[in-house]
Amino acid sequence: MLMTVRITLATAILLTPGLLGAVPGAVAAGPADRAARDGQSDRIQALEDAIEAAQDAAQERRAVDQAAPSVPREFNFRVDAPLYFNSNPKEVQSGGHTALEGDPELELGWGRSLTSVPLKVSVKLRADTDRFANLPEAGEDQFSGTFKASYYNPPNDQAWAPFISCKGSAGYEATFSPWAETKNDFALGLDKPFNFDDGFHPLPVSDER
Repeated sequence: MLMTVRITLATAILLTPGLLGAVPGAVAAGPADRAARDGQSDRIQALEDAIEAAQDAAQERRAVDQAAPSVPREFNFRVDAPLYFNSNPKEVQSGGHTALEGDPELELGWGRSLTSVPLKVSVKLRADTDRFANLPEAGEDQFSGTFKASYYNPPNDQAWAPFISCKGSAGYEATFSPWAETKNDFALGLDKPFNFDDGFHPLPVSDER
């Protein structure tokens, strides 16, 4: 059985700004250094989303190769507890302190492929807390909710897939109090999957399942 890897959101991250663009929402309150950390947090989150999408797509492809099709899950629960070395947690121009950073995250997700129309919808709720070993004043928390709807082509699992997504997030000082800022993001974009075997050779198009 071929082990497959499907690269999806990574391509969308590259294509979205240049093709259809992302329309950022309003940002209320929060100091400049917090805004800089938010940008770094968003980049890390985008990378995590791309990895998660590739893993989900590989699982879907393996299910297609099985004799008996599996029932796709609708709900999922994920816990991440990464550790980082942060050379400048406070995002100062010079003389910043280094710190060991922990960023545990909980996520509850729901997704479904509709049969009446070729549309995939998903909802994700995330809560994460960012802590630094020797800089407790730099800690922050965030809660967010994301809705995404994307088109899919049933006869072609590697077709271009336009999508729309809305994300609302609230930032807090540690620990989830007091409220510091609110962000609302709206995005339009394109996903483009590519399927490969374990030798990194392109796979032919197959039906969506």
